[in-house]
Amino acid sequence: MAIFTLDRMGVVLAFVFGALLWFLGLGIGYFMVLESIVFIVVAALATDFGTAYKKRVGTYQRDRGVRNVLANGLAPLFMAVGFFLSTNYLPMSHANLLFLVGFVGSVAAVTADKFGSEIGVFGGRPVMIFGWRRVRIGTSGGVTLLGLGAGLVASAIMAAPAITVAKFVVASSLPVGYGTLVHGPALWLSMPMLALYASVIAGGFIGNVMDSALGYFEEKGTGNKYTSNFFSSVIGGIVAVGLFWLMAAL
Repeated sequence: MAIFTLDRMGVVLAFVFGALLWFLGLGIGYFMVLESIVFIVVAALATDFGTAYKKRVGTYQRDRGVRNVLANGLAPLFMAVGFFLSTNYLPMSHANLLFLVGFVGSVAAVTADKFGSEIGVFGGRPVMIFGWRRVRIGTSGGVTLLGLGAGLVASAIMAAPAITVAKFVVASSLPVGYGTLVHGPALWLSMPMLALYASVIAGGFIGNVMDSALGYFEEKGTGNKYTSNFFSSVIGGIVAVGLFWLMAAL
């Protein structure tokens, strides 16, 4: 079983992205790199699951390159840049926490899409996300219940480590004694981390669904799998941030 499914140039770019995430993540750079490595490993496992069947139906693709790294990695990298800038130039704003949520949400969306595609092929003939007509396996925009469920599970896997890290981000940026207050940033510290977990899962799942929606337009000649992957990861991050902000404000 291949653990890494990237070609040589893809591996080089992935290492560059990893180094940037380590630097931009400051004290939690290890988490951003770990989250990325977990994605690479679980994506490889999902890719090589049921290889014989995937080759038979024509959906197996192992080697991926620079365009895949860019499509899947740019949105998380943008979120890491936002985390770095907000940590350094917007102290006490907790914007860095929002960018952290966006980072995890975008990675969750990419992972959910990968699981949805690689596991969903075992769910029978898919239906087009718009119109619900039956399409052949591997058609962009086609979805199965198994694929949607696999995407939801993948989002949950990627969201789990973020809870502990988010608590660290908030607590480490509060001055001594500030946690005794009941307003402002202390609210973020006291709010249930279940809200963070739920928002990231939702972001990953919606990002996965959006990838299928964009795949519908791929079939009509607009966009390709790389643009779909990129925009689905962006949407996954934005949805996660928006839901987390909303739940924090309630």
